[in-house]
Amino acid sequence: MGKIASRGLSGDSEHRLAFKVELARGVSHIASTLTPASTTAAVAEVLDQFIVDRGAGGFEAFRLLLAEDLENRGCLQGAEVVKIYVRKQRLKN
Repeated sequence: MGKIASRGLSGDSEHRLAFKVELARGVSHIASTLTPASTTAAVAEVLDQFIVDRGAGGFEAFRLLLAEDLENRGCLQGAEVVKIYVRKQRLKN
């Protein structure tokens, strides 16, 4: 058995635990924005900072968890911007 199975954690749970601080900070920062422009800027800041701090590994898992946590907090606009931002970044590459 692998480490995840032996601890009883799914991949999402393991990522959630590993990114706990970044998720809490990111959700709080994005949810506190007041305008669409500030939401977009906050999303870019959170996602870019994740890559600076952690590299590209785990980015997709972080992005999905961030969007999920924003939705759970009722910040649907922020969650949508997270999804759209990533799509725009993929189109640039």
